[in-house]
Amino acid sequence: MSPENLKIAWSSELSVGLPRLDEQHKNIIDAFSKLLLAVDEARVDSEIVSDTLTELTRHACEHFREEESLLEQVAYPGIEEHRKDHQEFQERIVQYCVATSIGVPSVPGELLAYLHDWLKRHVLELDMKYKPFLVHGKEFDL
Repeated sequence: MSPENLKIAWSSELSVGLPRLDEQHKNIIDAFSKLLLAVDEARVDSEIVSDTLTELTRHACEHFREEESLLEQVAYPGIEEHRKDHQEFQERIVQYCVATSIGVPSVPGELLAYLHDWLKRHVLELDMKYKPFLVHGKEFDL
């Protein structure tokens, strides 16, 4: 799949109804877009690809911490499934980082396809499951 076909644009369909989490999702999508450009313009083992992947991972990990804290506060019953998906993402990204650092040629395509599919599935399926818990007037502290 070409990088052009992997682009993700923010839309209201991706909103979980909480501006702070939506903004974090936008940051992750923006970092993914930068990674698409970096991979398209550079070698797999280049510093720009590595730096951009690091930025995406930083945004994702910050978001995961806040999201999990919020889900605890609203006693979301699917929190363990959510945590597990976050953990699997982090483990997979570490594997891609290692493969990137040693210049494995298949990494760019695999990484971009994985991130694209993971972002869409995670936000549109898993995150949307907790949306009703956030929009029913629960008070929480982020």
